[in-house]
Amino acid sequence: MNNLPDGTAVALGDTDDIGELVACLDELRKGRSSAEFVLGVGSCNSPSARVVGFAAKVSRLIEATKCAIRIPDFRIRVFSSATKTAPDDGEPNFVADHSIPALLALVASLRSMGVTNPIDVDLARATNEVPALFGPTCAIEDSITKWLIRAAENNGLGIDPIIYAREHAAPSMFGDLGPVPIIWAGPRPEAKFWQVRRLVRFHARRNGQYVAPSLGLIPTSARRPWYSPAKMDPAFAMLATEGAVRVGELLMAASNPAIGGNAGLKSEARSARHKLSDPRLEAAADAIASGNLNNQLNLLSTAANVGDGVLQSLNDGVTK
Repeated sequence: MNNLPDGTAVALGDTDDIGELVACLDELRKGRSSAEFVLGVGSCNSPSARVVGFAAKVSRLIEATKCAIRIPDFRIRVFSSATKTAPDDGEPNFVADHSIPALLALVASLRSMGVTNPIDVDLARATNEVPALFGPTCAIEDSITKWLIRAAENNGLGIDPIIYAREHAAPSMFGDLGPVPIIWAGPRPEAKFWQVRRLVRFHARRNGQYVAPSLGLIPTSARRPWYSPAKMDPAFAMLATEGAVRVGELLMAASNPAIGGNAGLKSEARSARHKLSDPRLEAAADAIASGNLNNQLNLLSTAANVGDGVLQSLNDGVTK
């Protein structure tokens, strides 16, 4: 794939991985195989408007993938990991509240960028799917372990960071242990989780389990996940209440360190600033601002194929 946008890091596995990937890409080009383009969404009930900038970057990666594998209509699979991070106290609204708004914001943003591929959205399975022996804690680099612990502390969800990192390889998440080859994309922090996924892949292969060929594409300028809003980040829902022009101004302010912003957000802010007026974004923002999850689900269903897990999250006690 030599037509990738500037600033794209390619995540590859070990020698066995690369050999299998080359063979897989050849099969895809000949029409003898299929693959998924996978995007993950963390637990989030108020996504940042930066999602539009992230979608702009991903849309360029999707176009590059189309050119590389010569299959224009490959499926895009988007999952939410809210199920993996839900609290144990049985709070009925948590999963729906922390998945549907973010899924809608991303899908609406992708459609606003001209992405026409079929999109499937669903929740990751709540149960652990990756055996501990496929990624022992002792094998994870100390710097990665410390980063995972800090990330878990910052999100305030109290989940086991090692288990959560290991689960990124699960069939219902990025699909390293799933049935089909995967091309995946994610913001820069996803590279940390890739290090753990590589360990899972190594141990799974050593234990005779199928490991899907994988190619990761990381836009390195996406330094902070849009589903983990920074202090000054404008919410996506503000497109409905403040308008596109004002939200664009707030995105630029949030990336300006001279006034307390984070310079690491600037690339996504610039990518989003002049693309916020699409009616699909306004409709999605209005539904999210209203807090009506049924309306959000209806909009999501018009733009993507919604899986049973998302529907079930609404049946588990959400009545907004």
